Amino acid sequence: MKKFMTMILLLFCVNAHSDQTTGLGKVTEIWSGYSSGMILFKLDIPFINPNSCSSGAYSVDATKADVDKFLSMLLTAQSRQASVQIIISDTACYGGYATALRMGIRS
Repeated sequence: MKKFMTMILLLFCVNAHSDQTTGLGKVTEIWSGYSSGMILFKLDIPFINPNSCSSGAYSVDATKADVDKFLSMLLTAQSRQASVQIIISDTACYGGYATALRMGIRS
């Protein structure tokens, strides 16, 4: 039983980090066309930077998210003036930017 409890405790410690979620905000800037597939964007709400990345925008890394769908959602939200909410990695920066993992749109 003691080994079992130790294993459970270790699992919780290993998974102690949790990604951060922005509040609801509107998309103000979108930059794409990078050869790596990266997308950069900004919102009209305070910037969340859990990993102390060096730049003040969010990035989408093609190895961590579907950039085509992300870009489509960003453009849709911007054109409709809809609010979005972003899940930000607390363990990774990409190109010096906070890494966005997922997003949702609220109309």
